Amino acid sequence: MKKLAALILVFLGFLSLPTLIFASGPPSQSNSSYTAPSSSLPADGTTTGTISVHLEDSSGNNVTSDSISLSSSNDGTAVFNNSQTTDGSGNATFTITSTTAGTTNVTLTDNTNSATFTDWFTVTFYSATLGCSNVPAAPVLNSDTSTTDHTATLSWTDSANPVSNYLVSYGITSGKYVYGNPNVGGQGTTSTTIGSLMGDTKYYFVVAASNNCGASAFSNEMSVVAAPLPATPAPTPEPTIAPEVLPTTSDLVNPTDTPVDVTSDIMGSPTPIPTQETGTSTFKNLAIILIVSGIVVIGLIVVVQKGKGKKNSNIPPMIGGNTPQQLV
Repeated sequence: MKKLAALILVFLGFLSLPTLIFASGPPSQSNSSYTAPSSSLPADGTTTGTISVHLEDSSGNNVTSDSISLSSSNDGTAVFNNSQTTDGSGNATFTITSTTAGTTNVTLTDNTNSATFTDWFTVTFYSATLGCSNVPAAPVLNSDTSTTDHTATLSWTDSANPVSNYLVSYGITSGKYVYGNPNVGGQGTTSTTIGSLMGDTKYYFVVAASNNCGASAFSNEMSVVAAPLPATPAPTPEPTIAPEVLPTTSDLVNPTDTPVDVTSDIMGSPTPIPTQETGTSTFKNLAIILIVSGIVVIGLIVVVQKGKGKKNSNIPPMIGGNTPQQLV
């Protein structure tokens, strides 16, 4: 009977041995893990994020029944719920809220084992007014092509939220971007086409993401030679009729010109077109004829008068009356 009781005591001792041997030690930061909000939270003081932690010791045993708490080393407005006690699996859950935009560094403290995980992870809050906490990450430019029509097509990887819009900058010198478009699309835009480029000219392009907090750094630079417009064949000129050249006033009144016969082909006998010279000559000839005629008339009158005088000289003078006397 005594032997049986001894055996029972030994058996019970073995049952309690694992508890004594495998009791957990202080939590190990390298073996422990956490789950925090993956996206930014609005810094409005009311929106909360959930944080879960799992603690293990250096041997991989779950740290159970330890009182732990969370705090921030740089965000005075960050609020966590009260201290929590790890359950049988070494887990505990917290909430966090803040009124300060930016990144909050979270520190864990194990009050039971006096262990501290300083700045173990971060939670990001963005301005409730601006809608962002910091500028986006720079996108990555993947390709830059130009096929025709003085254009270039760019493609890039989408940046993480929040992104308000993407901007494109470019120039004809590497690192010097004097042209651009400040908004080629919002979140989710990954390509755009730039037009009005000079053909056979090399351009250098970069892309950036922007939000209310500012613009990211430029992406990597890519270059491409803009293709020219396709050649257009020259049109065949249509035949034209030479305009009729009409005589000018100078052609008509030039006294050195010879009168033009315009009726010889039709009537068979040439009829000269009177010119200013012909009219003037006719007037002069008529005047000469009139003058000559006047002289002739005057000459005839003189001759007649002289003839009458001679005839009267052969008649004897009348004596004693009007009856002529016959001379013996």
